[in-house]
Amino acid sequence: MMNAPPISDASLRDFVVWAVMTLGGRIEDTERGWVFAFDEDTHRLSFDGPIDPSDLARRPDLVRLLAQRLARCETLPCAVPRTDIQRVSEFASHLYQPYHVDGGTVRLAGCTLENRFFFRVTNIDASDASVSLSHEWFDAEGNRVEPELQSVLGLEALVCPPRPIPRQAIPRPPKQLGRGDAGDTDTESDVVVAAVAVKWASGKLEFVHESRSVFLEFAGWAQALRRDPGLLPPYVCPETGQQGYDLLRTATGELTVREAVGRCAVSGEWHLLTNLGTCVVSGLQVARELLEVCPISQELLLPQEFTRCQMCGEPVSPLVIAGGRCRACRQMESVEGDDPRIATIVQAFPEARTLGRWKMAETDTTLIAIGTRWWGEWLFVVDRSSQALRRLARRKRWQRRWQPVQGDWPTTE
Repeated sequence: MMNAPPISDASLRDFVVWAVMTLGGRIEDTERGWVFAFDEDTHRLSFDGPIDPSDLARRPDLVRLLAQRLARCETLPCAVPRTDIQRVSEFASHLYQPYHVDGGTVRLAGCTLENRFFFRVTNIDASDASVSLSHEWFDAEGNRVEPELQSVLGLEALVCPPRPIPRQAIPRPPKQLGRGDAGDTDTESDVVVAAVAVKWASGKLEFVHESRSVFLEFAGWAQALRRDPGLLPPYVCPETGQQGYDLLRTATGELTVREAVGRCAVSGEWHLLTNLGTCVVSGLQVARELLEVCPISQELLLPQEFTRCQMCGEPVSPLVIAGGRCRACRQMESVEGDDPRIATIVQAFPEARTLGRWKMAETDTTLIAIGTRWWGEWLFVVDRSSQALRRLARRKRWQRRWQPVQGDWPTTE
């Protein structure tokens, strides 16, 4: 193991206090100095007079004796960070701080604290006249703990656990954390290994708005979460993948983060981004339920933005209109008389069997066809779903405009 820097006199006092209390003793702070008291004779310490706590660095006999007594313990000595959390109530209120529910509340749906262990290795270097300590910290696998994590967990200042840790819960230290090599002939070295229990928190937060609620799981070092609630995770919208800490209720009942919603330009209500669409004509972002699909371009439009084609009469996007006609009507193709689609027209209008030189086009909703006689043309617009005739018109050779035809055949008009 690498040599760690010597610790301060204050840390030496912390070590002595921890060791005495671990051995079942207590320290009485009198005017003359510290007096150690033990309820049992097993670990009783015998010294001449009280000990000056500011002079511990010149009491190698005391520190060495404490190390020897700790080595005789049946179980590995235990410690906890002075700043660690022992009860959920000590930091529960901090768990709510990053979050906000518009018109609702945040509450703790459950939280458990469990001990996760590290190991402190204390190297004691004592001569006849002085003593110094150095600490190193390792995780359960024997890896050295980085200084940043040492600071986060408060490993530099350890105290006795407020409640005894069950013997079966205390892990065995990795083999490489055993006693170090002996020092030179002028000094004596010893090693004290302590199991350090640090609280790991895991739980669930509940975000509530009226009858709707969603949950968020969290986990982390308890004291780190109390010190910096910003370490808590954001809520992730299951529909959009957006994440954040500010939640609200949408018009359709979802409770999610503000980053996952947008406001409908028509109703002013909040909707999931996945439930919003943009009208290609006006550019307004609105609830998808308010939009309709152009049967030619498949683009989304508000109903009031549709324009009727002057030829087929179907409502379409103005973006597919040129010269008053939709793109389907402008791009009709010639077909043979035996095309099966013509049979649909003939069934609705038997006189159509006398027509020839057929031209056709299709949209998502309609079949558009033109049949020709010597004196003019007939226009048929057939609903592809119901096979009903939606529009029938004709024009003579010298006419440009189509004239609607009324008759006894199926029509939706």
